[in-house]
Amino acid sequence: MPHELDDIDIGIVTSLQQDGRKSFRQISRELNISTPTVQTRYHRLVNIGLIKSISPIIDSSNLVNIQKDKLETCDCDKSSSVDLKSGMSVKIKCDLCDGSIGDKTHVLKFANFERFFCCNTCKTQYKEKNKGRIHSITEKFQEGPKDKILKAFASVASLSAIAAGICVNHGIGHMFHSTTNLA
Repeated sequence: MPHELDDIDIGIVTSLQQDGRKSFRQISRELNISTPTVQTRYHRLVNIGLIKSISPIIDSSNLVNIQKDKLETCDCDKSSSVDLKSGMSVKIKCDLCDGSIGDKTHVLKFANFERFFCCNTCKTQYKEKNKGRIHSITEKFQEGPKDKILKAFASVASLSAIAAGICVNHGIGHMFHSTTNLA
């Protein structure tokens, strides 16, 4: 089951081809869509295999070094200028066996990743083979927001403690006790 590209997908890829350092916010302003939409679409394009990497293109003519002639160069920048059109599709390959995916896609979602499989057997084998890695990634992904909340509470607690004339360490300590019980 191919993924059909639309104008948003094409806009994101085109924008990144012009400058791979652009932020999701910059791209969202260019395309007049929300930043989370750009981020979600970008991750989808990476997950389906259309975008393999965002890599620097080094202009070796600007290097000032005697060892310059020993550098290996490639013409990778030529492949980045693909002219995408609306309605084009991307063939999705099975993430385990590299086989083509038919009409029914079997998707494994964890953290902010999606993996695509041709059948439930491949999906199950992939989960079993990468069980530890999937668990670790999911755990880190779930801890991220909790850490931000705790840091925000700690900041509020220290400001409140300072305003109230209470010892900062004492105020933060109590705030952490109350937030860890809530979380």
